[in-house]
Amino acid sequence: LVIDGAAANVAVTKSIADVADIIIIPVQASPDDFIQLGELLELVEPCKADVYMLLTRVRKNSKWLALAESFFIKNKLNYLGFVRESEDIKHAAYRGATAHECKRKSIAKIDANALNEKIINILFK
Repeated sequence: LVIDGAAANVAVTKSIADVADIIIIPVQASPDDFIQLGELLELVEPCKADVYMLLTRVRKNSKWLALAESFFIKNKLNYLGFVRESEDIKHAAYRGATAHECKRKSIAKIDANALNEKIINILFK
Protein backbone atom coordinates (compact mmCIF):
# COMPACT_ATOMS: atom_id res chain seq x y z
CA LEU A 1 0.00 0.00 0.00
CA VAL A 2 1.32 3.43 -0.90
CA ILE A 3 -0.35 6.27 1.00
CA ASP A 4 0.43 9.50 -0.78
CA GLY A 5 -1.07 12.31 1.27
CA ALA A 6 -3.97 12.45 3.67
CA ALA A 7 -6.41 9.60 3.31
CA ALA A 8 -9.54 10.87 1.54
CA ASN A 9 -11.50 7.90 2.80
CA VAL A 10 -10.03 6.92 6.16
CA ALA A 11 -12.18 3.78 6.51
CA VAL A 12 -11.07 2.37 3.14
CA THR A 13 -7.43 3.28 3.73
CA LYS A 14 -7.57 1.68 7.18
CA SER A 15 -9.12 -1.54 5.88
CA ILE A 16 -6.47 -1.85 3.15
CA ALA A 17 -3.69 -1.02 5.62
CA ASP A 18 -4.96 -3.77 7.94
CA VAL A 19 -4.25 -6.43 5.30
CA ALA A 20 -1.12 -4.90 3.75
CA ASP A 21 2.31 -6.42 4.30
CA ILE A 22 4.17 -3.22 3.44
CA ILE A 23 3.06 0.40 3.59
CA ILE A 24 5.10 3.15 1.93
CA ILE A 25 4.41 6.74 2.86
CA PRO A 26 6.00 9.32 0.55
CA VAL A 27 6.29 12.70 2.21
CA GLN A 28 7.91 16.01 1.39
CA ALA A 29 10.29 17.40 3.96
CA SER A 30 8.12 20.38 4.91
CA PRO A 31 6.13 21.51 7.96
CA ASP A 32 2.74 21.01 6.28
CA ASP A 33 3.56 17.49 5.14
CA PHE A 34 4.81 16.52 8.58
CA ILE A 35 1.45 17.48 10.09
CA GLN A 36 -0.23 15.05 7.66
CA LEU A 37 2.47 12.48 8.37
CA GLY A 38 1.56 12.42 12.05
CA GLU A 39 -2.07 11.69 11.13
CA LEU A 40 -1.05 8.94 8.69
CA LEU A 41 1.26 7.30 11.23
CA GLU A 42 -1.57 7.22 13.77
CA LEU A 43 -3.78 5.60 11.13
CA VAL A 44 -1.31 2.80 10.32
CA GLU A 45 0.19 2.34 13.80
CA PRO A 46 -2.06 -0.56 14.82
CA CYS A 47 -1.46 -2.39 11.52
CA LYS A 48 0.88 -5.35 11.27
CA ALA A 49 2.50 -4.06 8.07
CA ASP A 50 6.06 -2.82 7.87
CA VAL A 51 5.84 0.95 7.31
CA TYR A 52 8.50 2.73 5.26
CA MET A 53 9.04 6.45 4.88
CA LEU A 54 10.16 8.02 1.60
CA LEU A 55 11.12 11.67 1.26
CA THR A 56 10.20 13.28 -2.06
CA ARG A 57 11.16 16.50 -3.84
CA VAL A 58 14.22 16.85 -1.64
CA ARG A 59 16.99 19.36 -2.05
CA LYS A 60 20.12 17.54 -1.00
CA ASN A 61 21.85 19.02 2.08
CA SER A 62 18.75 21.04 2.99
CA LYS A 63 17.85 21.73 6.62
CA TRP A 64 14.53 19.89 6.18
CA LEU A 65 16.22 16.76 4.86
CA ALA A 66 18.42 16.59 7.95
CA LEU A 67 15.46 17.24 10.26
CA ALA A 68 13.31 14.59 8.56
CA GLU A 69 16.03 11.95 8.64
CA SER A 70 16.74 12.58 12.32
CA PHE A 71 12.98 12.41 13.05
CA PHE A 72 12.75 9.00 11.32
CA ILE A 73 15.75 7.66 13.24
CA LYS A 74 14.54 9.05 16.58
CA ASN A 75 11.10 7.50 16.09
CA LYS A 76 12.52 4.20 14.76
CA LEU A 77 10.75 4.54 11.42
CA ASN A 78 11.97 2.55 8.43
CA TYR A 79 13.45 4.96 5.91
CA LEU A 80 13.79 4.18 2.20
CA GLY A 81 15.73 7.34 1.39
CA PHE A 82 14.86 10.31 -0.76
CA VAL A 83 14.02 11.34 -4.29
CA ARG A 84 15.60 14.63 -5.25
CA GLU A 85 13.78 17.57 -6.78
CA SER A 86 14.68 17.84 -10.46
CA GLU A 87 13.58 19.57 -13.61
CA ASP A 88 13.76 16.22 -15.44
CA ILE A 89 10.89 14.73 -13.45
CA LYS A 90 8.80 17.88 -13.92
CA HIS A 91 9.29 17.70 -17.68
CA ALA A 92 8.56 13.97 -17.72
CA ALA A 93 5.35 14.45 -15.73
CA TYR A 94 4.25 17.21 -18.10
CA ARG A 95 4.63 14.73 -20.99
CA GLY A 96 2.80 12.01 -19.07
CA ALA A 97 6.04 10.07 -18.68
CA THR A 98 7.80 8.61 -15.65
CA ALA A 99 11.25 9.04 -14.17
CA HIS A 100 12.27 5.84 -15.95
CA GLU A 101 11.71 7.57 -19.28
CA CYS A 102 14.15 10.36 -18.48
CA LYS A 103 17.69 10.49 -19.81
CA ARG A 104 19.96 7.74 -18.52
CA LYS A 105 22.06 10.05 -16.33
CA SER A 106 19.23 12.26 -15.08
CA ILE A 107 18.76 12.67 -11.33
CA ALA A 108 15.16 11.50 -11.69
CA LYS A 109 16.14 8.22 -13.33
CA ILE A 110 19.05 7.59 -10.95
CA ASP A 111 16.84 8.14 -7.88
CA ALA A 112 13.96 6.08 -9.32
CA ASN A 113 16.28 3.15 -10.07
CA ALA A 114 17.80 3.29 -6.58
CA LEU A 115 14.34 3.38 -5.01
CA ASN A 116 13.15 0.47 -7.15
CA GLU A 117 16.12 -1.60 -6.04
CA LYS A 118 15.40 -0.89 -2.36
CA ILE A 119 11.71 -1.78 -2.72
CA ILE A 120 12.50 -5.00 -4.62
CA ASN A 121 14.98 -5.99 -1.88
CA ILE A 122 12.31 -5.39 0.75
CA LEU A 123 9.71 -7.39 -1.15
CA PHE A 124 11.97 -10.37 -1.70
CA LYS A 125 13.97 -10.48 1.54
